[in-house]
Amino acid sequence: MAYTSRDQIPEQYRWDMSVLFPSIEEAQSELGKIDKQLKKFKKYQGRLLENQDTLREALKLYESISRRLHILGIYTHQSYDLDTRASDYQALYGQIQSLMARFGEATSWMTPEILASDTKQVKAMLKGDLKIYRQYFDDILRAKKHTLSDKEEALLAKLSESFQTPTNVFSLLNNADFEFPTIQDEDGNDLKLTHGNFIPTLQSKDRKVRQRAFKEYYSVFQDHSNTLAGLLSAEVKNNVTYARAKNFKSARAAALFENNIPESVYDALIEAVNAALPAMYKYQAIRKRKLRVKELHMYDVYVPLVKNVEMEIPYEEGKDMVLQALSVLGEDYTSVVKKAYDERWIDVYETPGKRSGAYSSGSFDTVPYMLLNHQDNLNDTFTLAHEMGHSMHSYYSAQSQPWIYSGYGIFLAEIASTFNEALLNNHLLNTITDKKQRLFIINHYLEGFKGTLFRQTMFAEFERDIHQVVEQGGSLTSETLNDMYGKLVAKYFGPDVIVDDEIKFEWSRIPHFYYNFYVFQYATGLSAATTFAKRVINQEDGALEKYKGFLKAGRSQYPMDVLKQAGLDMTDPAPIIEALETFSKLVDEFDELI
Repeated sequence: MAYTSRDQIPEQYRWDMSVLFPSIEEAQSELGKIDKQLKKFKKYQGRLLENQDTLREALKLYESISRRLHILGIYTHQSYDLDTRASDYQALYGQIQSLMARFGEATSWMTPEILASDTKQVKAMLKGDLKIYRQYFDDILRAKKHTLSDKEEALLAKLSESFQTPTNVFSLLNNADFEFPTIQDEDGNDLKLTHGNFIPTLQSKDRKVRQRAFKEYYSVFQDHSNTLAGLLSAEVKNNVTYARAKNFKSARAAALFENNIPESVYDALIEAVNAALPAMYKYQAIRKRKLRVKELHMYDVYVPLVKNVEMEIPYEEGKDMVLQALSVLGEDYTSVVKKAYDERWIDVYETPGKRSGAYSSGSFDTVPYMLLNHQDNLNDTFTLAHEMGHSMHSYYSAQSQPWIYSGYGIFLAEIASTFNEALLNNHLLNTITDKKQRLFIINHYLEGFKGTLFRQTMFAEFERDIHQVVEQGGSLTSETLNDMYGKLVAKYFGPDVIVDDEIKFEWSRIPHFYYNFYVFQYATGLSAATTFAKRVINQEDGALEKYKGFLKAGRSQYPMDVLKQAGLDMTDPAPIIEALETFSKLVDEFDELI
Protein backbone atom coordinates (compact mmCIF):
# COMPACT_ATOMS: atom_id res chain seq x y z
CA MET A 1 0.00 0.00 0.00
CA ALA A 2 1.28 3.48 -0.90
CA TYR A 3 0.89 6.22 1.69
CA THR A 4 1.27 9.91 0.89
CA SER A 5 1.58 11.02 4.53
CA ARG A 6 2.30 9.48 7.92
CA ASP A 7 -1.15 10.45 9.18
CA GLN A 8 -2.67 7.88 6.83
CA ILE A 9 -0.73 5.02 8.43
CA PRO A 10 -2.42 3.22 11.35
CA GLU A 11 -0.71 4.06 14.64
CA GLN A 12 0.52 0.52 15.29
CA TYR A 13 2.80 0.76 12.24
CA ARG A 14 4.47 4.02 13.29
CA TRP A 15 7.19 4.85 15.80
CA ASP A 16 6.26 7.04 18.74
CA MET A 17 9.37 9.14 19.43
CA SER A 18 7.51 11.19 22.06
CA VAL A 19 8.28 8.43 24.60
CA LEU A 20 11.90 9.66 24.46
CA PHE A 21 11.19 13.40 24.39
CA PRO A 22 7.72 14.97 24.36
CA SER A 23 8.87 17.61 21.86
CA ILE A 24 11.88 18.84 19.92
CA GLU A 25 12.11 21.72 22.41
CA GLU A 26 12.64 19.21 25.24
CA ALA A 27 15.39 17.56 23.23
CA GLN A 28 17.06 20.94 22.62
CA SER A 29 16.90 21.65 26.34
CA GLU A 30 18.60 18.32 27.11
CA LEU A 31 21.32 19.16 24.61
CA GLY A 32 22.08 22.38 26.47
CA LYS A 33 22.16 20.62 29.84
CA ILE A 34 24.62 17.99 28.60
CA ASP A 35 26.84 20.65 27.02
CA LYS A 36 27.18 22.44 30.36
CA GLN A 37 28.22 19.23 32.11
CA LEU A 38 31.18 18.51 29.83
CA LYS A 39 33.40 20.84 31.84
CA LYS A 40 33.11 18.42 34.79
CA PHE A 41 35.64 16.10 33.13
CA LYS A 42 38.38 18.69 33.54
CA LYS A 43 38.70 18.09 37.28
CA TYR A 44 39.69 14.45 36.71
CA GLN A 45 42.36 15.13 34.09
CA GLY A 46 45.85 14.22 35.33
CA ARG A 47 44.45 12.36 38.36
CA LEU A 48 42.19 9.69 36.84
CA LEU A 49 44.10 6.86 38.56
CA GLU A 50 44.82 8.79 41.75
CA ASN A 51 42.59 6.45 43.76
CA GLN A 52 39.52 4.24 43.36
CA ASP A 53 37.06 6.99 44.28
CA THR A 54 38.36 9.35 41.62
CA LEU A 55 38.37 6.62 38.98
CA ARG A 56 34.85 5.53 39.94
CA GLU A 57 33.49 9.09 39.77
CA ALA A 58 35.06 9.74 36.37
CA LEU A 59 33.76 6.48 34.89
CA LYS A 60 30.26 7.10 36.25
CA LEU A 61 30.25 10.59 34.75
CA TYR A 62 31.42 9.19 31.42
CA GLU A 63 28.64 6.59 31.46
CA SER A 64 25.94 9.05 32.49
CA ILE A 65 26.69 11.56 29.74
CA SER A 66 27.24 8.84 27.12
CA ARG A 67 23.84 7.33 27.83
CA ARG A 68 22.05 10.68 27.70
CA LEU A 69 23.82 11.57 24.46
CA HIS A 70 22.81 8.26 22.93
CA ILE A 71 19.12 8.73 23.79
CA LEU A 72 19.25 12.23 22.34
CA GLY A 73 20.92 10.91 19.20
CA ILE A 74 18.34 8.14 18.76
CA TYR A 75 15.45 10.58 19.14
CA THR A 76 16.90 13.07 16.69
CA HIS A 77 18.24 10.91 13.89
CA GLN A 78 15.18 8.64 13.89
CA SER A 79 12.79 11.59 13.89
CA TYR A 80 14.78 13.04 11.00
CA ASP A 81 14.77 9.70 9.15
CA LEU A 82 10.96 9.71 9.18
CA ASP A 83 11.03 12.89 7.11
CA THR A 84 14.41 13.96 5.79
CA ARG A 85 12.82 17.20 4.59
CA ALA A 86 12.34 18.32 8.22
CA SER A 87 14.83 21.17 8.62
CA ASP A 88 14.30 21.47 12.40
CA TYR A 89 15.47 17.90 13.05
CA GLN A 90 18.24 18.26 10.49
CA ALA A 91 19.49 21.32 12.37
CA LEU A 92 19.23 19.55 15.74
CA TYR A 93 21.12 16.57 14.39
CA GLY A 94 23.93 18.86 13.31
CA GLN A 95 24.01 20.37 16.81
CA ILE A 96 24.21 16.88 18.34
CA GLN A 97 27.09 15.94 16.05
CA SER A 98 28.92 19.03 17.29
CA LEU A 99 28.10 18.14 20.89
CA MET A 100 29.44 14.60 20.39
CA ALA A 101 32.65 16.08 19.00
CA ARG A 102 32.95 18.30 22.09
CA PHE A 103 32.31 15.25 24.30
CA GLY A 104 35.10 13.43 22.49
CA GLU A 105 37.41 16.37 23.00
CA ALA A 106 36.50 16.67 26.69
CA THR A 107 37.32 12.99 27.29
CA SER A 108 40.18 12.57 24.80
CA TRP A 109 42.77 12.54 27.58
CA MET A 110 41.32 9.49 29.37
CA THR A 111 42.70 6.65 27.23
CA PRO A 112 46.20 8.19 26.87
CA GLU A 113 46.32 8.68 30.63
CA ILE A 114 45.47 5.01 31.20
CA LEU A 115 48.07 3.90 28.64
CA ALA A 116 50.73 6.10 30.20
CA SER A 117 50.19 4.50 33.61
CA ASP A 118 51.81 1.40 35.00
CA THR A 119 49.76 -1.60 33.87
CA LYS A 120 50.07 -3.41 37.22
CA GLN A 121 48.93 -0.28 39.05
CA VAL A 122 45.90 0.05 36.81
CA LYS A 123 44.87 -3.58 37.22
CA ALA A 124 45.37 -3.41 40.99
CA MET A 125 42.71 -0.70 41.20
CA LEU A 126 40.11 -2.84 39.45
CA LYS A 127 38.76 -4.64 42.48
CA GLY A 128 35.56 -4.50 44.46
CA ASP A 129 32.82 -2.77 42.49
CA LEU A 130 35.42 -1.66 39.92
CA LYS A 131 36.29 -5.19 38.85
CA ILE A 132 33.46 -4.96 36.34
CA TYR A 133 35.76 -2.76 34.27
CA ARG A 134 38.52 -5.36 33.86
CA GLN A 135 37.58 -6.32 30.30
CA TYR A 136 37.17 -2.65 29.36
CA PHE A 137 40.61 -1.73 30.68
CA ASP A 138 42.22 -4.83 29.22
CA ASP A 139 40.98 -3.76 25.81
CA ILE A 140 42.66 -0.38 26.29
CA LEU A 141 45.89 -1.69 27.77
CA ARG A 142 46.54 -4.28 25.06
CA ALA A 143 47.19 -1.34 22.70
CA LYS A 144 50.12 -0.19 24.82
CA LYS A 145 52.83 -1.82 22.70
CA HIS A 146 51.36 -0.15 19.64
CA THR A 147 51.14 3.29 21.24
CA LEU A 148 53.86 5.74 20.26
CA SER A 149 55.22 8.79 22.03
CA ASP A 150 52.90 11.77 22.44
CA LYS A 151 54.66 13.65 19.62
CA GLU A 152 54.51 10.65 17.27
CA GLU A 153 50.84 10.01 18.02
CA ALA A 154 50.10 13.69 17.48
CA LEU A 155 51.88 13.57 14.12
CA LEU A 156 49.90 10.49 13.03
CA ALA A 157 46.70 12.21 14.10
CA LYS A 158 47.56 15.22 11.95
CA LEU A 159 48.26 12.92 9.01
CA SER A 160 44.98 11.03 9.40
CA GLU A 161 43.10 13.48 7.19
CA SER A 162 45.71 13.05 4.45
CA PHE A 163 45.41 9.27 4.78
CA GLN A 164 41.74 9.65 3.82
CA THR A 165 42.58 11.26 0.47
CA PRO A 166 42.46 8.08 -1.68
CA THR A 167 39.08 7.14 -0.19
CA ASN A 168 37.67 10.63 -0.61
CA VAL A 169 38.90 11.02 -4.18
CA PHE A 170 37.60 7.58 -5.16
CA SER A 171 34.21 8.49 -3.66
CA LEU A 172 34.09 11.75 -5.61
CA LEU A 173 34.99 10.03 -8.86
CA ASN A 174 32.66 7.08 -8.35
CA ASN A 175 29.64 8.95 -6.99
CA ALA A 176 29.87 12.41 -8.52
CA ASP A 177 32.17 12.66 -11.53
CA PHE A 178 31.66 9.47 -13.52
CA GLU A 179 29.10 9.72 -16.29
CA PHE A 180 27.73 6.38 -17.45
CA PRO A 181 26.49 5.71 -20.99
CA THR A 182 22.91 5.34 -22.14
CA ILE A 183 21.79 2.02 -23.64
CA GLN A 184 18.55 0.65 -25.09
CA ASP A 185 16.43 -1.38 -22.68
CA GLU A 186 14.21 -4.38 -23.50
CA ASP A 187 11.52 -2.14 -25.00
CA GLY A 188 13.92 -0.03 -27.04
CA ASN A 189 13.77 2.90 -24.63
CA ASP A 190 16.81 4.89 -23.56
CA LEU A 191 18.23 3.78 -20.21
CA LYS A 192 21.04 5.79 -18.62
CA LEU A 193 23.16 3.41 -16.58
CA THR A 194 23.80 4.19 -12.92
CA HIS A 195 25.29 2.35 -9.96
CA GLY A 196 21.74 1.74 -8.78
CA ASN A 197 20.31 0.21 -11.96
CA PHE A 198 23.39 -1.71 -13.13
CA ILE A 199 22.67 -5.00 -11.31
CA PRO A 200 18.90 -4.85 -12.02
CA THR A 201 19.77 -4.37 -15.70
CA LEU A 202 22.01 -7.45 -15.53
CA GLN A 203 18.88 -9.32 -14.41
CA SER A 204 17.12 -8.48 -17.71
CA LYS A 205 15.66 -11.43 -19.60
CA ASP A 206 17.11 -9.89 -22.80
CA ARG A 207 20.70 -11.09 -23.10
CA LYS A 208 21.69 -8.33 -25.51
CA VAL A 209 20.58 -5.73 -22.96
CA ARG A 210 22.68 -7.45 -20.29
CA GLN A 211 25.72 -7.58 -22.55
CA ARG A 212 25.41 -3.91 -23.56
CA ALA A 213 24.98 -2.83 -19.94
CA PHE A 214 27.98 -4.89 -18.85
CA LYS A 215 30.32 -3.59 -21.54
CA GLU A 216 29.21 0.04 -21.41
CA TYR A 217 29.24 0.27 -17.60
CA TYR A 218 32.75 -1.14 -17.27
CA SER A 219 34.04 1.00 -20.14
CA VAL A 220 33.94 3.98 -17.76
CA PHE A 221 36.22 2.23 -15.27
CA GLN A 222 38.47 0.96 -18.04
CA ASP A 223 38.91 4.53 -19.33
CA HIS A 224 40.05 5.65 -15.86
CA SER A 225 41.90 2.49 -14.84
CA ASN A 226 45.30 4.12 -14.32
CA THR A 227 43.87 6.80 -12.03
CA LEU A 228 41.82 4.21 -10.10
CA ALA A 229 44.85 1.94 -9.77
CA GLY A 230 46.84 4.88 -8.41
CA LEU A 231 44.16 5.58 -5.81
CA LEU A 232 43.91 1.96 -4.64
CA SER A 233 47.69 1.68 -4.56
CA ALA A 234 47.87 4.83 -2.40
CA GLU A 235 45.23 3.40 -0.06
CA VAL A 236 47.18 0.17 0.37
CA LYS A 237 50.45 2.07 0.92
CA ASN A 238 48.74 4.19 3.59
CA ASN A 239 47.58 1.04 5.39
CA VAL A 240 51.05 -0.48 5.23
CA THR A 241 52.75 2.73 6.39
CA TYR A 242 50.38 3.14 9.33
CA ALA A 243 50.84 -0.50 10.40
CA ARG A 244 54.62 -0.21 10.34
CA ALA A 245 54.54 3.06 12.26
CA LYS A 246 52.42 1.39 14.97
CA ASN A 247 54.70 -1.66 15.21
CA PHE A 248 52.38 -4.19 13.58
CA LYS A 249 53.84 -6.97 11.44
CA SER A 250 51.39 -6.28 8.61
CA ALA A 251 48.55 -4.03 7.52
CA ARG A 252 46.12 -6.91 8.05
CA ALA A 253 47.36 -7.48 11.60
CA ALA A 254 46.82 -3.79 12.36
CA ALA A 255 43.30 -3.79 10.93
CA LEU A 256 42.24 -6.94 12.84
CA PHE A 257 43.76 -5.72 16.09
CA GLU A 258 40.86 -3.38 16.89
CA ASN A 259 38.48 -6.31 17.47
CA ASN A 260 41.26 -8.63 18.64
CA ILE A 261 40.70 -11.01 15.72
CA PRO A 262 43.59 -13.41 14.96
CA GLU A 263 44.77 -13.46 11.37
CA SER A 264 44.18 -17.22 11.37
CA VAL A 265 40.42 -16.47 11.23
CA TYR A 266 40.91 -14.68 7.92
CA ASP A 267 43.01 -17.51 6.55
CA ALA A 268 40.59 -20.17 7.79
CA LEU A 269 37.78 -18.45 5.89
CA ILE A 270 39.70 -18.38 2.61
CA GLU A 271 40.88 -21.98 3.07
CA ALA A 272 37.37 -23.32 3.72
CA VAL A 273 35.70 -21.40 0.90
CA ASN A 274 38.40 -22.41 -1.59
CA ALA A 275 37.82 -26.06 -0.65
CA ALA A 276 34.07 -25.64 -1.26
CA LEU A 277 34.37 -24.07 -4.71
CA PRO A 278 33.17 -27.25 -6.51
CA ALA A 279 29.66 -26.55 -5.13
CA MET A 280 29.87 -23.04 -6.58
CA TYR A 281 30.99 -24.52 -9.90
CA LYS A 282 27.99 -26.86 -9.87
CA TYR A 283 25.67 -23.91 -9.24
CA GLN A 284 27.13 -22.10 -12.25
CA ALA A 285 26.80 -25.26 -14.37
CA ILE A 286 23.10 -25.40 -13.45
CA ARG A 287 22.82 -21.75 -14.49
CA LYS A 288 24.45 -22.46 -17.84
CA ARG A 289 22.12 -25.39 -18.47
CA LYS A 290 19.00 -23.52 -17.40
CA LEU A 291 19.81 -20.45 -19.52
CA ARG A 292 20.61 -22.73 -22.49
CA VAL A 293 23.70 -20.81 -23.54
CA LYS A 294 26.83 -22.19 -25.18
CA GLU A 295 28.98 -19.82 -23.15
CA LEU A 296 28.08 -18.47 -19.72
CA HIS A 297 29.42 -14.94 -19.40
CA MET A 298 29.77 -12.68 -16.37
CA TYR A 299 26.76 -10.68 -17.60
CA ASP A 300 24.67 -13.86 -17.19
CA VAL A 301 25.39 -14.58 -13.53
CA TYR A 302 22.68 -12.32 -12.04
CA VAL A 303 19.73 -13.48 -14.16
CA PRO A 304 16.93 -15.01 -12.04
CA LEU A 305 16.71 -18.72 -12.77
CA VAL A 306 13.16 -19.06 -11.45
CA LYS A 307 10.76 -16.75 -13.25
CA ASN A 308 7.09 -15.80 -13.07
CA VAL A 309 6.73 -16.64 -9.38
CA GLU A 310 4.29 -14.41 -7.51
CA MET A 311 4.87 -14.35 -3.75
CA GLU A 312 2.83 -11.45 -2.42
CA ILE A 313 3.20 -11.42 1.35
CA PRO A 314 1.26 -8.66 3.18
CA TYR A 315 3.02 -7.28 6.26
CA GLU A 316 0.71 -8.96 8.76
CA GLU A 317 1.21 -12.30 7.03
CA GLY A 318 4.97 -11.70 6.97
CA LYS A 319 4.92 -10.97 10.71
CA ASP A 320 3.29 -14.33 11.36
CA MET A 321 5.76 -16.11 9.07
CA VAL A 322 8.70 -14.60 10.93
CA LEU A 323 7.17 -15.40 14.32
CA GLN A 324 6.58 -19.02 13.33
CA ALA A 325 10.10 -19.31 11.93
CA LEU A 326 11.56 -18.01 15.21
CA SER A 327 9.40 -20.23 17.41
CA VAL A 328 12.26 -22.76 17.64
CA LEU A 329 13.97 -20.21 19.92
CA GLY A 330 11.34 -20.58 22.61
CA GLU A 331 8.68 -18.48 24.30
CA ASP A 332 11.15 -16.12 26.00
CA TYR A 333 12.40 -15.06 22.56
CA THR A 334 9.09 -14.92 20.70
CA SER A 335 7.40 -12.99 23.52
CA VAL A 336 9.87 -10.16 22.91
CA VAL A 337 9.22 -10.35 19.15
CA LYS A 338 5.52 -9.91 19.93
CA LYS A 339 6.37 -6.88 22.07
CA ALA A 340 8.25 -5.41 19.13
CA TYR A 341 5.15 -5.88 16.96
CA ASP A 342 2.67 -4.60 19.56
CA GLU A 343 4.62 -1.76 21.20
CA ARG A 344 5.56 0.18 18.07
CA TRP A 345 9.24 -0.72 17.83
CA ILE A 346 8.84 -0.87 14.04
CA ASP A 347 8.14 1.96 11.59
CA VAL A 348 6.80 -0.08 8.73
CA TYR A 349 5.76 1.76 5.60
CA GLU A 350 7.35 4.10 3.10
CA THR A 351 6.17 7.71 3.00
CA PRO A 352 7.46 10.78 1.12
CA GLY A 353 10.72 12.02 2.62
CA LYS A 354 11.36 8.90 4.70
CA ARG A 355 14.88 7.50 4.63
CA SER A 356 15.22 4.54 2.28
CA GLY A 357 16.36 1.05 3.27
CA ALA A 358 16.08 -0.62 6.64
CA TYR A 359 17.97 -0.68 9.94
CA SER A 360 17.83 -1.50 13.63
CA SER A 361 18.87 1.22 16.04
CA GLY A 362 18.52 1.87 19.73
CA SER A 363 20.42 2.47 22.94
CA PHE A 364 20.84 0.86 26.34
CA ASP A 365 17.98 3.03 27.63
CA THR A 366 15.59 2.65 24.68
CA VAL A 367 14.03 -0.23 22.85
CA PRO A 368 15.89 -1.41 19.71
CA TYR A 369 13.79 0.32 17.06
CA MET A 370 13.51 -0.92 13.49
CA LEU A 371 13.01 1.17 10.35
CA LEU A 372 11.47 -0.52 7.32
CA ASN A 373 10.08 0.60 3.97
CA HIS A 374 7.95 -2.49 3.62
CA GLN A 375 6.61 -3.79 0.34
CA ASP A 376 4.47 -6.92 0.29
CA ASN A 377 7.04 -9.34 -1.12
CA LEU A 378 9.44 -12.10 -0.08
CA ASN A 379 12.52 -9.86 0.07
CA ASP A 380 10.92 -7.50 2.55
CA THR A 381 9.71 -10.38 4.70
CA PHE A 382 13.35 -11.49 4.92
CA THR A 383 14.27 -7.89 5.75
CA LEU A 384 11.84 -7.96 8.68
CA ALA A 385 13.46 -11.18 9.96
CA HIS A 386 16.94 -9.68 9.44
CA GLU A 387 16.29 -6.45 11.34
CA MET A 388 14.48 -8.35 14.08
CA GLY A 389 17.67 -10.37 14.54
CA HIS A 390 19.68 -7.19 15.08
CA SER A 391 17.08 -5.86 17.52
CA MET A 392 16.89 -9.07 19.51
CA HIS A 393 20.69 -9.16 19.75
CA SER A 394 20.63 -5.61 21.11
CA TYR A 395 17.74 -6.42 23.46
CA TYR A 396 19.35 -9.52 24.97
CA SER A 397 22.72 -7.78 25.35
CA ALA A 398 21.19 -4.77 27.08
CA GLN A 399 19.11 -6.97 29.37
CA SER A 400 22.07 -9.16 30.33
CA GLN A 401 25.05 -6.78 30.48
CA PRO A 402 25.88 -3.52 32.23
CA TRP A 403 25.93 -0.45 29.99
CA ILE A 404 29.66 -0.63 29.28
CA TYR A 405 29.35 -4.10 27.70
CA SER A 406 25.85 -3.84 26.23
CA GLY A 407 26.96 -3.26 22.64
CA TYR A 408 28.68 -5.71 20.32
CA GLY A 409 31.49 -5.32 17.81
CA ILE A 410 31.22 -5.34 14.02
CA PHE A 411 32.69 -8.86 13.81
CA LEU A 412 29.54 -10.14 15.57
CA ALA A 413 27.04 -7.62 14.24
CA GLU A 414 25.61 -9.54 11.27
CA ILE A 415 25.32 -12.95 12.92
CA ALA A 416 21.97 -12.64 14.69
CA SER A 417 20.33 -10.97 11.69
CA THR A 418 21.53 -13.59 9.20
CA PHE A 419 20.66 -16.36 11.68
CA ASN A 420 17.03 -15.19 11.58
CA GLU A 421 17.08 -15.24 7.79
CA ALA A 422 18.31 -18.85 7.91
CA LEU A 423 15.45 -19.80 10.25
CA LEU A 424 12.91 -18.11 7.98
CA ASN A 425 14.32 -19.88 4.94
CA ASN A 426 14.11 -23.22 6.77
CA HIS A 427 10.51 -22.50 7.83
CA LEU A 428 9.45 -21.65 4.28
CA LEU A 429 11.07 -24.75 2.83
CA ASN A 430 9.29 -26.87 5.46
CA THR A 431 5.86 -25.35 4.80
CA ILE A 432 5.71 -24.47 1.09
CA THR A 433 4.93 -27.35 -1.26
CA ASP A 434 4.47 -25.46 -4.55
CA LYS A 435 7.45 -26.49 -6.69
CA LYS A 436 8.02 -23.10 -8.32
CA GLN A 437 7.79 -21.22 -5.05
CA ARG A 438 10.14 -23.68 -3.41
CA LEU A 439 12.64 -23.23 -6.25
CA PHE A 440 12.27 -19.46 -5.96
CA ILE A 441 13.08 -19.57 -2.21
CA ILE A 442 16.08 -21.87 -2.68
CA ASN A 443 17.40 -19.67 -5.51
CA HIS A 444 16.96 -16.58 -3.30
CA TYR A 445 19.00 -18.22 -0.53
CA LEU A 446 21.70 -19.52 -2.89
CA GLU A 447 22.14 -16.05 -4.39
CA GLY A 448 22.61 -14.71 -0.86
CA PHE A 449 25.34 -17.28 -0.25
CA LYS A 450 27.00 -16.51 -3.57
CA GLY A 451 26.96 -12.77 -2.95
CA THR A 452 28.03 -12.86 0.68
CA LEU A 453 30.10 -15.92 1.47
CA PHE A 454 31.79 -16.56 -1.88
CA ARG A 455 32.00 -13.06 -3.32
CA GLN A 456 33.09 -11.36 -0.10
CA THR A 457 35.72 -14.06 0.49
CA MET A 458 37.00 -13.44 -3.04
CA PHE A 459 37.23 -9.75 -2.14
CA ALA A 460 39.04 -10.65 1.09
CA GLU A 461 41.55 -12.80 -0.77
CA PHE A 462 42.19 -9.98 -3.26
CA GLU A 463 42.64 -7.47 -0.42
CA ARG A 464 45.11 -9.76 1.34
CA ASP A 465 47.09 -10.32 -1.85
CA ILE A 466 47.38 -6.68 -2.93
CA HIS A 467 48.66 -5.68 0.51
CA GLN A 468 51.24 -8.45 0.37
CA VAL A 469 52.48 -7.11 -2.98
CA VAL A 470 53.18 -3.70 -1.44
CA GLU A 471 54.61 -5.15 1.78
CA GLN A 472 57.06 -7.17 -0.30
CA GLY A 473 58.21 -4.10 -2.20
CA GLY A 474 56.07 -4.51 -5.32
CA SER A 475 53.82 -1.99 -7.04
CA LEU A 476 50.16 -2.05 -7.98
CA THR A 477 49.50 -0.97 -11.55
CA SER A 478 46.28 -1.33 -13.48
CA GLU A 479 47.76 -4.31 -15.33
CA THR A 480 48.83 -5.99 -12.07
CA LEU A 481 45.44 -5.47 -10.46
CA ASN A 482 43.56 -6.68 -13.53
CA ASP A 483 45.66 -9.83 -13.72
CA MET A 484 45.26 -10.63 -10.01
CA TYR A 485 41.54 -9.96 -10.01
CA GLY A 486 40.88 -11.86 -13.23
CA LYS A 487 42.61 -14.97 -11.87
CA LEU A 488 40.48 -14.81 -8.69
CA VAL A 489 37.26 -14.48 -10.70
CA ALA A 490 38.26 -17.53 -12.74
CA LYS A 491 39.02 -19.49 -9.58
CA TYR A 492 35.80 -18.56 -7.75
CA PHE A 493 33.34 -18.91 -10.66
CA GLY A 494 34.83 -22.01 -12.25
CA PRO A 495 35.24 -23.54 -15.69
CA ASP A 496 31.70 -22.90 -16.93
CA VAL A 497 32.00 -19.11 -16.70
CA ILE A 498 33.86 -16.98 -19.25
CA VAL A 499 36.07 -14.40 -17.53
CA ASP A 500 35.26 -11.43 -19.76
CA ASP A 501 37.94 -8.75 -20.03
CA GLU A 502 35.56 -6.19 -18.54
CA ILE A 503 35.17 -8.08 -15.25
CA LYS A 504 38.91 -7.74 -14.65
CA PHE A 505 38.20 -4.06 -13.95
CA GLU A 506 35.61 -4.84 -11.26
CA TRP A 507 38.16 -4.19 -8.51
CA SER A 508 38.13 -0.52 -9.53
CA ARG A 509 34.47 0.02 -8.64
CA ILE A 510 34.35 -1.68 -5.22
CA PRO A 511 34.34 0.92 -2.40
CA HIS A 512 34.97 -1.80 0.21
CA PHE A 513 38.60 -2.04 -0.90
CA TYR A 514 39.02 1.32 0.84
CA TYR A 515 37.60 -0.06 4.13
CA ASN A 516 40.85 -1.68 5.29
CA PHE A 517 40.18 -5.43 5.70
CA TYR A 518 36.49 -5.05 6.49
CA VAL A 519 34.66 -7.26 3.99
CA PHE A 520 35.75 -10.65 5.35
CA GLN A 521 33.41 -10.07 8.30
CA TYR A 522 30.37 -10.36 6.01
CA ALA A 523 31.51 -13.87 5.12
CA THR A 524 32.45 -14.96 8.65
CA GLY A 525 29.15 -13.54 9.94
CA LEU A 526 27.12 -15.54 7.43
CA SER A 527 29.17 -18.66 8.21
CA ALA A 528 28.65 -18.35 11.95
CA ALA A 529 24.94 -17.59 11.53
CA THR A 530 24.35 -20.55 9.21
CA THR A 531 26.17 -22.93 11.54
CA PHE A 532 24.28 -21.65 14.59
CA ALA A 533 20.98 -22.04 12.71
CA LYS A 534 21.81 -25.55 11.53
CA ARG A 535 22.60 -26.66 15.09
CA VAL A 536 19.47 -25.06 16.56
CA ILE A 537 17.19 -26.45 13.83
CA ASN A 538 18.66 -29.92 14.33
CA GLN A 539 18.16 -29.53 18.11
CA GLU A 540 21.76 -30.40 18.85
CA ASP A 541 22.48 -30.76 22.55
CA GLY A 542 22.98 -27.32 24.14
CA ALA A 543 22.82 -25.48 20.79
CA LEU A 544 19.89 -23.22 21.71
CA GLU A 545 21.34 -22.25 25.08
CA LYS A 546 24.72 -21.52 23.53
CA TYR A 547 23.15 -19.33 20.86
CA LYS A 548 21.23 -17.35 23.45
CA GLY A 549 24.45 -17.03 25.43
CA PHE A 550 25.95 -15.44 22.34
CA LEU A 551 23.05 -12.97 22.17
CA LYS A 552 23.53 -12.03 25.82
CA ALA A 553 27.31 -11.65 25.83
CA GLY A 554 27.65 -8.16 24.34
CA ARG A 555 31.21 -6.90 24.78
CA SER A 556 31.82 -8.75 28.05
CA GLN A 557 34.48 -10.78 26.22
CA TYR A 558 36.38 -10.37 22.97
CA PRO A 559 34.39 -11.43 19.88
CA MET A 560 36.37 -14.63 19.38
CA ASP A 561 35.82 -15.65 22.99
CA VAL A 562 32.10 -14.89 22.75
CA LEU A 563 31.85 -17.28 19.80
CA LYS A 564 33.98 -19.94 21.49
CA GLN A 565 31.66 -19.88 24.50
CA ALA A 566 28.81 -20.46 22.04
CA GLY A 567 30.62 -23.42 20.46
CA LEU A 568 32.25 -21.82 17.42
CA ASP A 569 36.01 -21.58 17.06
CA MET A 570 36.45 -19.34 14.06
CA THR A 571 40.21 -19.91 13.93
CA ASP A 572 39.29 -23.38 12.70
CA PRO A 573 37.65 -23.83 9.28
CA ALA A 574 35.11 -26.28 10.77
CA PRO A 575 32.25 -23.78 11.41
CA ILE A 576 32.69 -22.32 7.93
CA ILE A 577 32.74 -25.83 6.44
CA GLU A 578 29.47 -26.56 8.28
CA ALA A 579 27.89 -23.49 6.69
CA LEU A 580 29.20 -24.37 3.26
CA GLU A 581 27.64 -27.83 3.57
CA THR A 582 24.26 -26.09 3.76
CA PHE A 583 25.01 -24.33 0.47
CA SER A 584 26.11 -27.58 -1.16
CA LYS A 585 22.96 -29.46 -0.10
CA LEU A 586 20.71 -26.68 -1.37
CA VAL A 587 22.55 -26.68 -4.71
CA ASP A 588 21.88 -30.41 -4.97
CA GLU A 589 18.19 -29.96 -4.16
CA PHE A 590 17.93 -27.06 -6.60
CA ASP A 591 19.51 -29.24 -9.29
CA GLU A 592 16.94 -31.98 -8.70
CA LEU A 593 13.94 -29.63 -8.75
CA ILE A 594 14.77 -27.28 -11.61
